Amino acid sequence: MAYSQSDDPPSTTPFSRNQFDIKQLQEEQQKDPVIYKKLQEIEKDPHNKYYIIHGVFLFKLLLRHRKQEKPQLIYLPSSLAKTLLQACHNDPIGGGHFSIQRTYMKFKEKYSWPDMRTTIENYIKGPNQLLGIDLCGPLESSSGENHYVLTITDYFTRCTAVALSNCSAQTTAEAVFKHYICTFGIPATILSDQRTHFQNQLLQALETKIGIHHIFSLVYRPQTNDMIERFNSTFIPQIAKLQDQESSN
Repeated sequence: MAYSQSDDPPSTTPFSRNQFDIKQLQEEQQKDPVIYKKLQEIEKDPHNKYYIIHGVFLFKLLLRHRKQEKPQLIYLPSSLAKTLLQACHNDPIGGGHFSIQRTYMKFKEKYSWPDMRTTIENYIKGPNQLLGIDLCGPLESSSGENHYVLTITDYFTRCTAVALSNCSAQTTAEAVFKHYICTFGIPATILSDQRTHFQNQLLQALETKIGIHHIFSLVYRPQTNDMIERFNSTFIPQIAKLQDQESSN
């Protein structure tokens, strides 16, 4: 298919800032049946007022805008919508964990795809499929009570840090139950970097707390996941800084 419009994407679009590379976007746009149909329509009618092609990329024109030059939004293939949401919404450092409305308002200034708001709503309200836990410590404590930090990460939207007096399976289970399960529900899988013996004790303690057996699987992974590592790389130095300040007082 030959495209007669501009060869280069406009400089105002977020190509340099999106969460996937240009090659990936090109491949997914070409495979998307909705986008393919729109490309055919534009080829027949190059003066289409709703969409424009730059090179091989499809953009949607934002018509309801005060500026005379209408903003051009990347028409995102449905296959990349979840990738974008994962990168922008779930990142504990830069994602923001915005509400449905704020996430929608944030994305609609740069992107367009069918049923965008519904996609965002379903994603943010998505089920607790995978939960990551990570223990850090021992840390110095001026109060002499809490020496460990438990990081609880829902792979969809949430990241929580809980202070613990010790790192036993029982204490960890009580923290996961109190600070996560009681609020967000039971996850399908819990990912941990702890060894089998600890995991067995943790699983037993959680099942006892909840009162149901075999409700989820507990998976061992020798290294913490990237999301938790990014969170800890910022959170743990902050804790250390606070400890230093308390020690000097």
